[in-house]
Amino acid sequence: MQFPSVAVIVINWNGYRLTEQCLQSLVMVRYPNFKIVVVDNASTGDDTKKIKENFPEVKLIESKVNEGFTGGNNRGIEEALSENFDYIMLLNNDTEQVMNFLDKLVEFMQKTPEAVAVQPRIHYVHDKDKVWSLGGKYNVWLGLTSSLKKAKRNEPFEIDWLTGCCMLVRACVVKEVGQLDHNFFAYYEDVDWSFRMKRAGGRLYCVPEAVVYHVAGASGKTTEKVKEGFVSPFIHYLNIRNQIYFLRKHVDVMYLPSVAIYQLLLLSAYILYFSARGRFAKLKAVIRGVRDGLKMPVK
Repeated sequence: MQFPSVAVIVINWNGYRLTEQCLQSLVMVRYPNFKIVVVDNASTGDDTKKIKENFPEVKLIESKVNEGFTGGNNRGIEEALSENFDYIMLLNNDTEQVMNFLDKLVEFMQKTPEAVAVQPRIHYVHDKDKVWSLGGKYNVWLGLTSSLKKAKRNEPFEIDWLTGCCMLVRACVVKEVGQLDHNFFAYYEDVDWSFRMKRAGGRLYCVPEAVVYHVAGASGKTTEKVKEGFVSPFIHYLNIRNQIYFLRKHVDVMYLPSVAIYQLLLLSAYILYFSARGRFAKLKAVIRGVRDGLKMPVK
């Protein structure tokens, strides 16, 4: 039996402990035809040295600058396309995999030609009975993206967008729609990519029988609460900026009035909340995010 080839791309940025756990679980995956590509986003410690020593079978790409989730994954995607892999998987380094998860995803893709990309059922690492994501849905009237937490059955079902935490994409589709939009840097790039795939005529699915566990938020939160909270102002900046940029790219004119009203109310709520709590760094991040999201040239 011939097994399609899969390139699994993992981004590391000063997170060797998580990356090590991820790679250890990937090594146990039963699928017989996949290659792990780790892209290091200019880590400041000895992460690359440890990866080379402990995982010599891994293809390691070392970036001289931190290019974010988008730039790092695009480096891995370029590597995968140059080697003519059949499928490309984006996988967060703060994940652990069930041994047969890749078999389930590839099997579904092989028998479902209209599917251009899929994701597994994703649970929390520290609460393995709790679902983190079954894919995403999109409210066209509000421009609102949200994650599905429940499924009516344990069979594959169609979704509006895939999470970049773990997604499997046909390489031929990547050649058609292009790589991740580097303007995003991090956050909303997965939703944008999903929408571009759908506009090209593809369909996206969640395959609940395939299971991955996710730490969730490991790169954007501090371990101790400070005056500004657990989430850094920069994360709020990226989320606000990228949401506006995403909406500018994808909102249909028909829904523009209702989307604009809802987003204005949402931004006002952020501003009032951060002002009332004295979180002025986050308040400035929101204002900068709005400004930059409106100014960014749309690709």
